[in-house]
Amino acid sequence: MTAKRTSAVILAFGLLITILFTKSPVQLIIFAQALTVLIAPFLGFLLLVMSNNIQLMGNLRNTWWKNMIGALGFLSILCLSGVFYRSLLCRCKRLVCPGAAAW
Repeated sequence: MTAKRTSAVILAFGLLITILFTKSPVQLIIFAQALTVLIAPFLGFLLLVMSNNIQLMGNLRNTWWKNMIGALGFLSILCLSGVFYRSLLCRCKRLVCPGAAAW
């Protein structure tokens, strides 16, 4: 039952966004990509945690070297999202961002 509710919420959110961005499909694509960048670290963390859960994965649980590769991937996603967050904050007129030209 939880999966059905979650799916319904996701579909309703998608419908709401589609209704709000009826003027230009380009705006919708840009918004979807921005949302993906913001959500990706959370999904990467969940993937890393779930792949190490012995109750869920059993004998297929990650080994130490797979965890190292997963941690590097998670850190890269986190860094890219951090750069994106910083660029969003720098665009805000109320905040001063020193060294923004270097990014």
